[in-house]
Amino acid sequence: MAMIDGFLEEVEHFLKRMCLILVIGLSILVFTSVFLRYLFNSPLEWADEVVGFFILGLTYFGSAVACGRRSQIYVELLESSLKKKPGALKWLRIVTDAIVMIVLALMVFAGLQLCIDCRTQKTGILLLSYFWVYLIMPVGVAFMVLMMIKRLRMDMQKGFGADGRAAH
Repeated sequence: MAMIDGFLEEVEHFLKRMCLILVIGLSILVFTSVFLRYLFNSPLEWADEVVGFFILGLTYFGSAVACGRRSQIYVELLESSLKKKPGALKWLRIVTDAIVMIVLALMVFAGLQLCIDCRTQKTGILLLSYFWVYLIMPVGVAFMVLMMIKRLRMDMQKGFGADGRAAH
């Protein structure tokens, strides 16, 4: 079990590093593109396309990190009514996480099908196959599932805090 926990921890560190790299790359690329466009009237034609890819990656990888921290947006009406019943709150979290993971698994398969269906289409400037662009979605969603598994394992091992979050 320690090997699984170690692997999931490494995945989380990888995701955080990817988000950092994407934010830095995005900042440099946007700054350079604006600088060249307005000072030298020589825009980087491919920059807008790459910025879109970076934002897409940042969205999915950042969402995976948020899933691992249980910091994504959710409705807490039912949870707030179960605050005084930690056992019920624990099971509510387990059931909702299981349902979300099933939906995410379906998204992975649908995303892979989309990749396959669009593999012959090319992007406008870089002429990159949309297979690679759309692959960000199922990969990012698969990372979300892994981070939810990590969170569920922590919840089961350490229990839930008073707020229903895993006690760390």
